[in-house]
Amino acid sequence: MTDALGLSAKDYAMGMAKKEFGVEDPNAPVGRPQPMPNPALGGRPQWGISTRSNKVKYLTDANGNPLIFDPKVTYIDKMGPQGVYKEARDEKGNLIPEKNVYDIPQEMMSANIELPGGAKGLSVFPKYRGSGMGAGGPGQFIQTAPPEIQKPIKEDDIPLWVHPDTLQSPTPGTSAEEATRQGFKRVTTNAKTQIDSIKGMSEVLSKLGELMMNVFPSKGGIEERIIGGPSRWIGAKAQTSPLATEFDAFTNGTLAPIIRSLGEKGTLADSDIKRAIALMPRLTDSAEVAWGKYKNLIRLFEEIQRSAVQGSKKNVNLMPGKKKEVPSVGYEKLSDEEVLKRLEGK
Repeated sequence: MTDALGLSAKDYAMGMAKKEFGVEDPNAPVGRPQPMPNPALGGRPQWGISTRSNKVKYLTDANGNPLIFDPKVTYIDKMGPQGVYKEARDEKGNLIPEKNVYDIPQEMMSANIELPGGAKGLSVFPKYRGSGMGAGGPGQFIQTAPPEIQKPIKEDDIPLWVHPDTLQSPTPGTSAEEATRQGFKRVTTNAKTQIDSIKGMSEVLSKLGELMMNVFPSKGGIEERIIGGPSRWIGAKAQTSPLATEFDAFTNGTLAPIIRSLGEKGTLADSDIKRAIALMPRLTDSAEVAWGKYKNLIRLFEEIQRSAVQGSKKNVNLMPGKKKEVPSVGYEKLSDEEVLKRLEGK
């Protein structure tokens, strides 16, 4: 169906959608007739002639009553203060007001469109609409499909959404919009492999902290807190201190190999590996130094996992307030106390 403007219903609705909803379609014409001022409407525009037909149409009004058309009369669609009506004219074009037919139901034009945000739906506009007039009203957008960002994340993609703090993925059914709002980031497949390698370190560090509670007491006499390291080391080697022995076995048999394996997989940079190894608490450390190392070891891996999720490979700066990176070379030549002081920027 086309009107006197030569526009199909689809072209009309598409053109109106471009104007009202911001749909960008350079091929869609703006299918609306030019407005004409109407004194009866206080100077506001009314829409002019759109179609002309002398064919009898079986239409009903809003209440379902049949509208009567004279087959000898030519009717012209008009928009008046009360809405659409058909103006009657004789064969010579003279007006026949008594033959006018009012309360014409609005013919709706529609087209399938996609909004700039990605939502898909139906653009629906009345064929005749006047600015400020009750008849017709504004166009409507009936959404049939939400934007991609509002759709649930595909099951295969859920593991690729990772939270930088917890390394967890969102629950099934979460949309990309919700996941982003909750702080999740979508990572590449390569980054996910690195993240999975790092994820196990949280449990390892938690276990290390539990062992340290018994081996490095934060409270106690000066002898135990400060100079108790050598006795712990002797007790572990002589198998007379079970807790020290367990701690020594864990750090040397579990923690160190895991850190080195992360380096072999390319998950950790060489400088990060050296720092992590240097930060492992040793039995010969005093309690103060051991807990200082542990605190910075946790911080190191938190920054590494956050960088993995964010896609950054920059080295971690463990010196607050310092612009330069902590030197990673030469730690082996420093005492534990000197390592701790350098890491804390003292």
